[in-house]
Amino acid sequence: MNAHDFLNSLDIDFGSKKGLLSVMLGLSRNLSKETYDKFSRRLVIEAGYKIPENIVELLVKANRMVKDKSCPHNYMNRFYKYKHSVIKRLILEGRVSEIYGEGNCYSMLIDGKYGVHQLRSTFPEPLTVVGEREYTREENSEEFDKKAFKDFQLAAIYYIAKTNKKFNV
Repeated sequence: MNAHDFLNSLDIDFGSKKGLLSVMLGLSRNLSKETYDKFSRRLVIEAGYKIPENIVELLVKANRMVKDKSCPHNYMNRFYKYKHSVIKRLILEGRVSEIYGEGNCYSMLIDGKYGVHQLRSTFPEPLTVVGEREYTREENSEEFDKKAFKDFQLAAIYYIAKTNKKFNV
């Protein structure tokens, strides 16, 4: 199957399909329709291929990887953009609990087992917190892995596109 047929089978907007293709091929996100058609028809994907859907696990893994000194800054910047969008949607889905204020951050628990921090300034409306406590920075990094980061990006784009439709964000 080619990527064009696969991507067209997904119930997401065209901009997200272009984003997925650009990550798959390592291209710019600003693909024209003609470029999208050309490259998506040429790219053969394996039968049974699925976009990774374990977004929270990949988010936590990528969060550790971007703290590694070998992580390129452009990947780090891209990660934090995706992280905020994903967390906003996780909140809308009711998957975030135990939100604490920790200095200029929120500490959050996702799906009852994954802890993350997010800057308070990234939320225009303050979140309701369980309480305030001292910020505890976790120094655990993980070696940067380009394939794992690519999986995170694919999962994030797909998750954001699906929830955009669901919540009209």
